[in-house]
Amino acid sequence: MLVDCLLLALLRKRKVPYLLYFHGKGYPAYESLRYLPVRHLVRAALANARGGLVLGETLKEDVNHCIPDERLLVLPNGIPQLDDRQGALVKKDAAQVSIVFLSNLIPTKGPMRFLKMARRVREQEPGVRFTMAGRHASDHYLAQLKQFIAREGLGECVESPGPVYGADKDLLLRQADIMVFPTNFDKETFGVVNIEAMQWGVPVVSSPVGAIPEIIRDGVNGFIVDPEDISALSERVLQLVRDPVLRRRMGYAGRELFARHYSLDAYHDNVRRAMEFFLPLAGSAHPGKALPCAPPRLPRR
Repeated sequence: MLVDCLLLALLRKRKVPYLLYFHGKGYPAYESLRYLPVRHLVRAALANARGGLVLGETLKEDVNHCIPDERLLVLPNGIPQLDDRQGALVKKDAAQVSIVFLSNLIPTKGPMRFLKMARRVREQEPGVRFTMAGRHASDHYLAQLKQFIAREGLGECVESPGPVYGADKDLLLRQADIMVFPTNFDKETFGVVNIEAMQWGVPVVSSPVGAIPEIIRDGVNGFIVDPEDISALSERVLQLVRDPVLRRRMGYAGRELFARHYSLDAYHDNVRRAMEFFLPLAGSAHPGKALPCAPPRLPRR
């Protein structure tokens, strides 16, 4: 962050206009720093931008102390749309339901919450299978996860393959029936894994963190649940386990939302829209200059 601020200070000195594309959050915390030079450096970097791009509507408030809404535009992430999706929803009526967690194995991303949910679901639906995939950052925490699996007798139903990438990740998601991502990471902004699951027609149960509720629309292509409420998390997952028609309907809805809003084609359209909006600002005398119109919003079809 500080390196970026120093670079932007050089751009300001040379009177080069710039936009900021925010992929993190937590910028108001810099306002309370006791070390004034850092606080002023960060504030100057934000306040002197011609405008900013954020990953979701709810993330505008994270930078509103320096950049008002009329100079902010939503530009969500996009990923390549894979061709082999015709059979992605066929297995959704399978007798053995597969539930997946896919993220870094760190406490704030929710792997232990996933395992506690798995314990409750397994008690009521013994045929369900679980996969907890991801790279671990701490041997100690990984040992805690494995100890929980052993202690609760989940070894036969929980698979932990470690990190998965490329074709292995695609196969994991293609074979999944439900994605569970119970994150409470304080810097969580988007959750790319959610749109990766959506393109395979997988309903997602996730958290009201960052822009996730804009991506996972509660009751449409998944559910939004307090990640700390294991009981509520388990009930939503059980609802999907027991209702293959609901899984299929939410899966189709997620796949359609992905194609419209989060594919690379959609991303290219959003970038073009952002360029059309912000290019006139490049020559403005100061970043606070009034804009000709309100920034366009993403359609919520």
